[in-house]
Amino acid sequence: ASDVYKRQPNVVRASVGTLFTVPTVEAEGEETLQWLKRQEIAILAATPQAKHEFTEVDLARPLAIAVGTEQLGLSE
Repeated sequence: ASDVYKRQPNVVRASVGTLFTVPTVEAEGEETLQWLKRQEIAILAATPQAKHEFTEVDLARPLAIAVGTEQLGLSE
């Protein structure tokens, strides 16, 4: 989170302080996916093509929310 507020001040404003109270990580790549799997952290892909609505997902368990760029979204 510390690097995000330097590069994206609008993200900080839009989060209304949540950025500083919820563990947040900016990462990419296969290594991150493997780490999440080893930690048994579910991965929720935020995408318009999702098969399930976010309201249908158990958000109370350890969870990583994957988001892509506004222009390109997430890769496979």
